Amino acid sequence: ADQMLVASHVRWALMVEEDQGDYPSLARMLSRLDHSTLDLVLIEGFKREPFPKIELHRTVLEKELIHPDDDSFIAIASDEPISPAPNLPQLDINNEQEILQFVLDYMKKQTLG
Repeated sequence: ADQMLVASHVRWALMVEEDQGDYPSLARMLSRLDHSTLDLVLIEGFKREPFPKIELHRTVLEKELIHPDDDSFIAIASDEPISPAPNLPQLDINNEQEILQFVLDYMKKQTLG
């Protein structure tokens, strides 16, 4: 099916089958949202897109850090302290409250200017 709709009395979702080439356009995907009802958009993926992001890092995965090559990162959340310490706030990836508070504080600063 090219389209699939799932619905209940409180929500609905439309899945659309569409060839978008190698990668979907973040700008195009964001344009599909009703911006009048949004306070915050959380995006997973699109690592190379220039928008404020928090790098998630788990030491056991032994992956290279991305933030040194991208100045759009606003923090790094990791399961262990990063050494040498990056010039970014370091958050505990297992502490949801800490990450939530950081995001709320960041949004507040952006709103107040």
